[in-house]
Amino acid sequence: MAKRIDANSYDSTRVKRKELKRLVISGLISLLVVGLFFWATFELFPLTARLPKTVTSGGTVILLDWGLLGNMVSVVTLALVVGGVVFAVSQYIENADQRRREAAQAQFSMYDDVFDRFMNQEAMSARRWIILNLPTLDGAGNDSEAWLAQTKALIKAAPAGKAYLKQVLNDFDFLGFVAQHYWSMDNELVEWMSGPVVKTWERVYLYVEREGLERNEPDFYKSARWFGQHCMEWRRQRFPKSEIISDAT
Repeated sequence: MAKRIDANSYDSTRVKRKELKRLVISGLISLLVVGLFFWATFELFPLTARLPKTVTSGGTVILLDWGLLGNMVSVVTLALVVGGVVFAVSQYIENADQRRREAAQAQFSMYDDVFDRFMNQEAMSARRWIILNLPTLDGAGNDSEAWLAQTKALIKAAPAGKAYLKQVLNDFDFLGFVAQHYWSMDNELVEWMSGPVVKTWERVYLYVEREGLERNEPDFYKSARWFGQHCMEWRRQRFPKSEIISDAT
């Protein structure tokens, strides 16, 4: 039984959105601090008129240059702006690195789940039976009705036929649902999985489509059908049709 998959761990787009959101929040906080500082400066500016112009020390009158205060304010403001930007960027880099590590670990766990589901002995035995026993449309002379009738007869005649088909459909439905909702089917992943998927799916897809119609269930193994067709289309555009070897590994 496959392990539970956390929906928050496998969507790379969602992870990137979170990183961008945190960066924007950090930047807004920095801008808010600077804005409050400027606001306080302008609010308090009229009070500078009350500041003394001179100060007496030991009988000596010393002129006070309050213009230096403006220079100090400018330096402090610049320090706040630079410090806020540096803080926001450093936090973003640190958090992004941590999230990348967590996402990589979660993705490895997800791939481990998929591998267990796709490559266990029962799944491989079911796919092997279908590949070796059921014809393709080409093998039935491109006659879809003849193909369908032959496939139905072969499945019905074999004691384990329906069980094998059910196993494959459940596996493909699981993989298709995960591919649609938890991770993107990029080229590397499709290339790894598409070979055995296509060899199996091209022997059963019409059977599945027809059963969905007979049941009046357009969503009958919907994810499995999407997954199988997606792999077939991807492989059709990149590789020649493969040959089946009966004693292959």
